[in-house]
Amino acid sequence: MGEALDDSFDRFDTARPANLQMLGRRPYRTIPSILSALDAGLIPFRLGPEGSNASPIKLYEYLAAGLPVLATPIPECELVPEVDIAPSAAGFSDLLDRARTTRRSEEFRRRARDRARENDWSQRARTALAALSLTASAGEG
Repeated sequence: MGEALDDSFDRFDTARPANLQMLGRRPYRTIPSILSALDAGLIPFRLGPEGSNASPIKLYEYLAAGLPVLATPIPECELVPEVDIAPSAAGFSDLLDRARTTRRSEEFRRRARDRARENDWSQRARTALAALSLTASAGEG
């Protein structure tokens, strides 16, 4: 679920929906097995400056697990074809049924994992180093 950045999780102590489990902190190595039990990964950032400038790492963790991803309209997520965008809770609800079907598609899971590989840290470092090399080369001329 992520880190509580405000007091919005506090109400779950007394009014938790029956279908929501609060697992607490888990060792990173257990995350793949937890994700394998999910139908979809959610990225429900609040709309505004925080979401507009976010680059949620969980996006690529979800894709690496072969999960469909539902997100609020934040630029980083809107650029990824395997992500469905919904601006509201009702929109998330509508997309969740489709995500359950998508989750069963081997073709989708392959595509999602390929997208995650394209964005792993080693690939991002190569891209950044190549850009720096081009910048340095342009400055020499």
